[in-house]
Amino acid sequence: MTVKNRLFYFVGLILISLLSFSFTPVSAESQYIVKEGDSLSKIAEQIYGKPEAWITIYQANRNRIKDDGNFVKVGAKLKIPEMADEDIANQVARTEAVQDKAEEVFLVTGDNYAPFSGEDLPQKGMFTEIVDIIFKRMGYNPTIQFMDWQDGFDMTYKRGVFSATFPYLKNNERLRQFYYSEPIFETMIFAYRDVNSPFQYSHEEDLKGRKVCRPEGYYTHDLERFVKADVIELVRPEDIDECFDFLVEGKVDFVSVNEMTGNQQVVEKGLRDRVEPSDKIMSVEGLYVIFPKSTANGRVLQYKFNQELEKMKQSGELNGIIQRHVNHYYDSLTSGSPDSKQSESSSQPKVPEEQVNAEATMPTGSPIRSGSEF
Repeated sequence: MTVKNRLFYFVGLILISLLSFSFTPVSAESQYIVKEGDSLSKIAEQIYGKPEAWITIYQANRNRIKDDGNFVKVGAKLKIPEMADEDIANQVARTEAVQDKAEEVFLVTGDNYAPFSGEDLPQKGMFTEIVDIIFKRMGYNPTIQFMDWQDGFDMTYKRGVFSATFPYLKNNERLRQFYYSEPIFETMIFAYRDVNSPFQYSHEEDLKGRKVCRPEGYYTHDLERFVKADVIELVRPEDIDECFDFLVEGKVDFVSVNEMTGNQQVVEKGLRDRVEPSDKIMSVEGLYVIFPKSTANGRVLQYKFNQELEKMKQSGELNGIIQRHVNHYYDSLTSGSPDSKQSESSSQPKVPEEQVNAEATMPTGSPIRSGSEF
């Protein structure tokens, strides 16, 4: 399978993932089976001691509940979310009631991470545009600053200077520190190989005894089980350039990285005929906006953000924004524009504007793929 055909094939996979996300404001800890005579308010009073907390259950199960939100089907299994110290619905209602004018909110991201965030990108990047739109619809006046990634992260969590930061992957440490939005985009991880190598990655057994390269600073939770079981030797140089140098020098068998970063290296190093990604995806990781638990309004912002994000998904607006940014990104990479920093294009045509609508789907010519290592 050629690199171009792989792009076409995985477009369908990412589309299915993007369109299948369901909205759940917080992680569900238990289930409740609906009985005769139940209503959301009765269930909320029984579980939380507050009938007005029905909105929390409703938002976690909106696809299973009738449009009016008052009645549910007997026998249905409802997700029961973990409650914040104070009922999240009450917090949201109170903040909305006192909000006479747009309140300023400060957000932070990093630079030079095409197509997701960057001061020189269209609308300053895909995530920047999406986050700006959503916060304005939440009733805020957002100011989005660009900083060093680590500085922005620390100032968000440790000092509470910023109310959210993006885009980030999910890991256990961050889950203890942050509330996560619903996933906005997905990143697919592939095993890049030298085409002259006898080793290919089609099954997990193919990794046994192999050297796999992923740079320092990149997450490794998807590879930890292989490392702990002594299946692979994980090689961690300082940067991604070294990983691909090691690959062509025969020092490692695979480079494990998302295909935007990987294909970027293939193009920049002139390795189109030498290096290729695996047919099999190694892992899929979501990309999120994260809200610090160290601030008083982190859970409220997460809740309201997810509400507006769901509306964008259902209308097809999110799909259209993603498609536009990724098309521009691939076009820029092909033309050698400096605002392209991550990936390879396969000379696929740009999707006409008339195809981006409320029922938008990704045509096979659209390179909607994946994302960030942060």
